[in-house]
Amino acid sequence: MNKQQYNYHYSFKFIIVGDSGVGKSCLLQQFTEGQFKNNIDSTVGIGFGQKDVIYKDSVIRVNIWDTAGQESFRSITRAYYRGSIACLLVYDVTKKKSFHHLINWFNEVKQDSQANIIIVGNKIDSWGREVSQDEGQQLAQQTGSLYFETSAKTGENVILTFETLVQKIYMKIKNKEIDIDDPQNGIKLGMMTEIQPVINQSNSNQNSSCC
Repeated sequence: MNKQQYNYHYSFKFIIVGDSGVGKSCLLQQFTEGQFKNNIDSTVGIGFGQKDVIYKDSVIRVNIWDTAGQESFRSITRAYYRGSIACLLVYDVTKKKSFHHLINWFNEVKQDSQANIIIVGNKIDSWGREVSQDEGQQLAQQTGSLYFETSAKTGENVILTFETLVQKIYMKIKNKEIDIDDPQNGIKLGMMTEIQPVINQSNSNQNSSCC
C-alpha cells in the first residue's frame, strides 16, 4: 500500500453532470489546475480530476468525475452517480435548452445517489445570456439545491463553488448527519492523523451568487 495515496483525512467523490458543451470539463480543469483551454474535446465517457482542499485543519481529497453529456454515454455515466457525495449540475447561461434539461439530470442523479447538489450556471463571461440569475435561483429553491454562477474561462466563483460543497459536506460529517461508515456515501477515511495548519482558503475576491 502506498501511504502517500492516503495522505488525507477524508476523500469525497464528486460528479459533474449536465448537457454536452456547458463547460463541465473546463470547470474541472480550472478548479484542479487553475487553467482554461479553448477547444477542449467533448468528454468521451468519463473524465477525472483530483485536488486536496484544506478546511478546518483537515485535508480533504476531492475526487471529481466529469461525466459526458451525450445520450450515447448515458448508461456508462450513470454508473458513476452511485456512491457520490456531491454533484455539480451545470448549465450554460447562454443556452436555455441546457437549463431546461437540468430537471431531467437532477432526477437521474437522485435516482442513483444521495448526492448534495449544487446548480451551476456557467459561462457568465459570455454574451447572449438566455437564463437569468433569478431563474437559476428559483430552480435551486425548488430542488433544495445550492446555486452559483461561474466562469470557467476567467475562474470567477469556480474555487468558491467547489469549496462550498466541501465545507457543507464536512459540517454534515461533524454534525453526524452523514454516516461515514456507509460505503455508498462517497466518503472515505484517509490515514492522516496529524493536525495540519490551514494554508488554503477560498479566494475572498470571488463573488458568491449563492442563494
